[in-house]
Amino acid sequence: MIIASFAVPGIPVSKARPRVTKAGHAFTPKKTRNYEALVKMCAAQAMKGKRPADGPVAMEIVAVFPRPITWPKWKQKLADMGGIAHTKKPDEDNIGKSVSDALNGVVYIDDAQVVRKEVVKKFECPFHDVGCYVWIRTVSGHPCQIKRQPE
Repeated sequence: MIIASFAVPGIPVSKARPRVTKAGHAFTPKKTRNYEALVKMCAAQAMKGKRPADGPVAMEIVAVFPRPITWPKWKQKLADMGGIAHTKKPDEDNIGKSVSDALNGVVYIDDAQVVRKEVVKKFECPFHDVGCYVWIRTVSGHPCQIKRQPE
């Protein structure tokens, strides 16, 4: 069952490594914090006041990036047909991390509940605008924190 599906407008942002000050304090870079706040807002709108899931979930993410405007027409057409893979930065696992971290407490209680995650990177085409498209589904099974045998 789908818990939430939503789109996050704008170019997808990957989870940046924490930065450390000279005093030794770690912090998340502003670009990452801003993107995670945007993802959280879009997810909250999609949840429409529902409580976060408390069991195992699966997540699908399609990250759509702009095509370089310097590409020749033939290359743009090939990208429109899905014939060119987005093989440059950001890494798909870091995109998935920024989205899954942002959904803590909104779609699920903690991202440790995500038991399966698929992240696909692609270029914009007539069917997909730039942005991040997210689907979260429940997965059958019980969390490992189960306290008693199910009936």
